[in-house]
Amino acid sequence: MRSRLATRSTRVILAVATTVALGAGLTACDDEDLAAGGSGGAAASTGGSGGSGSTGGSSDKGGTDGENATDDKGVGQSCGANDLDLKITDADGGHYLIAAKAKSGITCQLSDSSAVVSYGSGEKSTTYPAELMGKPAPSSIKLSGSAEAFATLVTNSERAEGAPEFKQVKLAVSNDDTTPVSVDLPKSADFSAPVVSQWYSTAADAVINAN
Repeated sequence: MRSRLATRSTRVILAVATTVALGAGLTACDDEDLAAGGSGGAAASTGGSGGSGSTGGSSDKGGTDGENATDDKGVGQSCGANDLDLKITDADGGHYLIAAKAKSGITCQLSDSSAVVSYGSGEKSTTYPAELMGKPAPSSIKLSGSAEAFATLVTNSERAEGAPEFKQVKLAVSNDDTTPVSVDLPKSADFSAPVVSQWYSTAADAVINAN
């Protein structure tokens, strides 16, 4: 009986020892796996850094392209006088040529309406009849960079004697323009029932044929 108990006790001790040994082995394996996994995770993290995800984003020219796109401020918008460099030069027979160019960085559209010249106590020009022009005005003119638009101003369409003279006028690019600017004429001119042609893309087309 004592021999059987001893044998059983021995078996129990061996089983416990085996279980402990197996547990220790599994723990060691787990530790190694964890260590390897951690190292692998670090490598993966390093790989992400090596992939330069953030660097790739900064080198992507999308932001720069966006900035380039906005260089043309106001793309598609209607031009106002304050968007343009406006100049009035002398032409033959009491006619004056109005030239319009977009300011740096601006792109806008001039409609087929005519410029409006205000003078004196608020008198305004009227539009010269389109049917009397040599050719129809374009429906719109895109102004950007060096592109220009032209119109002709006749300050004294009635050829009235003793009409008041002015050297500076307020110029709007259309009846809807709420941003007129002051522009000097090359010399003082008589003003009586002034008329202005519609906008054209060339100075030749903007010439008013009737005197």
